This record gives sequence, C-alpha cells and structure tokens, in this order.
Amino acid sequence: MHISTRVCGCVESLRQLVRDLPAEVHASLQRRAEAAGQSLQQYLTNELSRVAQSPTLADVMERIAQRSGGRVGFATAVDDLADERFRDAVDDLLALPIARFPTGALMSRAFELRANVTASVACYVALAEALECTLVTSDQRLANAPTINCLTEILRQ
Repeated sequence: MHISTRVCGCVESLRQLVRDLPAEVHASLQRRAEAAGQSLQQYLTNELSRVAQSPTLADVMERIAQRSGGRVGFATAVDDLADERFRDAVDDLLALPIARFPTGALMSRAFELRANVTASVACYVALAEALECTLVTSDQRLANAPTINCLTEILRQ
C-alpha cells in the first residue's frame, strides 16, 4: 500500500510538473522506465539530467560557426590535423545530443527483418520500432517494406 501511494504520488507529481501530459506519453515513459529496470522517477531524473548536460544542437552549431577555416583537400586536411584539433573534433562529436543504444536487445527483431533489409538497416528499424518513433530514410523501398512496424518518413533529396 505504501508503494502504491508513492507511485501514485510520483504520477501526480509528473502530471503537475508537466501539465496536460497525454496519457499515451505517460504510458510510453512508464514502459521505458520498466524496460530500464527503474522507477518512473529514476528514469525521468536520469533522462532529464542527460538532456540538461548535453549541449543543444544550437550550442554545437555555434561552436562550429566560431571556428575559422577554408577549403582544403582531404589529404591536406588529414596531414594538418594536429592531435589537439583531433581531440577537439572528437569532443564536439561526443557532445552532440545523440543517444546511443546497444544492439544486443535488437538482434531478435533484426533477424526477423532479414528477408527485406540488410543487417545494419534492420537494427535501425528494430530501434525505431522499440522506441515507437518514426524511421526517417531516403530509401523508398525501405519505407515500403511490408514487415516494418513503425511509421516511416521519406527524405526528399
């Protein structure tokens, strides 16, 4: 009974914190918390902390814009890339708001997709399905694959 009160309190706190939170959003967050083996409060705390610590895309673009440079060939750029600049470039890449997901949990679904897509593409499809998000692709054939269980959006080039 004490646990039930704590869970209800957490849900009510979340709904008060985020007004008009749709029930399906709450349910999705709850499923993700359970999949991570966390309470909803722990999951949201971790996710919000991760978001708050990551630079926004605007921040990263600003850092890129502050750098000066010109056009050089690939070989010259590689030759000129000093260790410090390389470390800065890696730091910038790692600072991008990109979430990484282990593929192990996606392998069963990726295997099921093998008849219609390549192994690497199957992992992206399986991830989009697991996260219940739209798969963005420029591949019309992939978007029309019959076994994909997520929304797809075609990028026009």
